[in-house]
Amino acid sequence: MDYVTEAIERLCSALSERSEVSSATLYGSYVRGTFREGASDINLAVVVRNDAALAGITPALRDAWRAARIDPWIARADELARLTDVFATRVRSIQRVHRMLIGDDPWRALVVPRPALRLRIEQELRNHQLRLRHAEVLSDATGHVRQLHATATALRIDLELLEELGRVELPSDDVALILNQRFDDVPAALAAAHRVLDRAVSFIDQLEVT
Repeated sequence: MDYVTEAIERLCSALSERSEVSSATLYGSYVRGTFREGASDINLAVVVRNDAALAGITPALRDAWRAARIDPWIARADELARLTDVFATRVRSIQRVHRMLIGDDPWRALVVPRPALRLRIEQELRNHQLRLRHAEVLSDATGHVRQLHATATALRIDLELLEELGRVELPSDDVALILNQRFDDVPAALAAAHRVLDRAVSFIDQLEVT
């Protein structure tokens, strides 16, 4: 994917020239090795010193989006610590696997509160359940597969983060089917996804009680 490498290099060069940019960090599927060309965005966390920085970096970020679907998540440096609870899973995911492009790493020093992480994981797991049901009643088989792919991509990270909260027993065959995105038998894949999600939600509900 030479076009992706070229787009990232152009973006690095452009952002490096802006003193108001503190750092830029790649995260998500591209650095985790689960990137699907043509289907996945390339996630980029950009930390700026102030909101006035946006005008200066807009052209470079728009070019990167058009060239390779590099999708920026832009935060001010002074608000990073406050994002650890409202974006607990995103911040923790960045901390676990990322690649610095420019600047010093601001993510390692952040502490994600365990209660916030538990709540955000539950919200995301339940959202997967709702979206799957929505697709099942309103979409055809192609739409079902599209939603299964979206669920699988996000669920991989959610299940890894869930393991940080405690040991959870999930149906291993179902997990493998979903995470490996083997969706030839769509009804079976949907059933497997529901079983994994039901078990995961049940586990995290117990954590709230205890």
